[in-house]
Amino acid sequence: MTDQRTAWGWGLASVDAAGNTLDVWYPELKLGEAPEEVARPNHNFRNLAHEGADARGVRRIPVFTVSKLDEPIEDAADAYLRLHLLSMRLAKPNTLNLDGIFAALNNVVWTNYGPFAVEDFALRKLDVMAAAKPAGARGGTVARARGLSSEEAEKFLHITIQPEKDVVLILTAAAQKQSIMKAICNEAFARTGERGIAFSVPVSDVTGLDLARLAGQAGQAE
Repeated sequence: MTDQRTAWGWGLASVDAAGNTLDVWYPELKLGEAPEEVARPNHNFRNLAHEGADARGVRRIPVFTVSKLDEPIEDAADAYLRLHLLSMRLAKPNTLNLDGIFAALNNVVWTNYGPFAVEDFALRKLDVMAAAKPAGARGGTVARARGLSSEEAEKFLHITIQPEKDVVLILTAAAQKQSIMKAICNEAFARTGERGIAFSVPVSDVTGLDLARLAGQAGQAE
């Protein structure tokens, strides 16, 4: 017998390409001594688990976690288990040892598609340019933006508009705009699983650029 408090359960871990645990989802947790390996229940995650990386570069791996609740947190799976205990009301506030939780948790970009590694999310910006360049784009600028959209605008567009977003600006000749926009939608969005909007805005005047030389032809840019 021991006075050590423990909790255990199967979790589904999101693991990035570097092997870092981004989060762990525990659908059910138990308090008390964990069963031996041969007596553990099945996790039943089925198709939710996959060893291959998805469009985010993330694998979903089942993990069996045993947490010693009175000792410092050991790793990310342990940290998320204790947070789940609080969320499920299996533990009262201020009754769990949360020492080391910030060191155990990795920085994550949270999206409606699930967690992204910060480094991988930055690379997704480049997917847009990778798709646009073969269609005629010579370059672009990525800007971090914060929108002030209203519920009325979201209902009109029939999509949920995230307040924080990345905006890719591409200046090109009008004759190339359709091929670039189609390439971004058909290739970049489809490959990464992300959603976005591609639109054009006419540019009537530009100072400091020779558009005819850059585009290889004279014409208005959009």
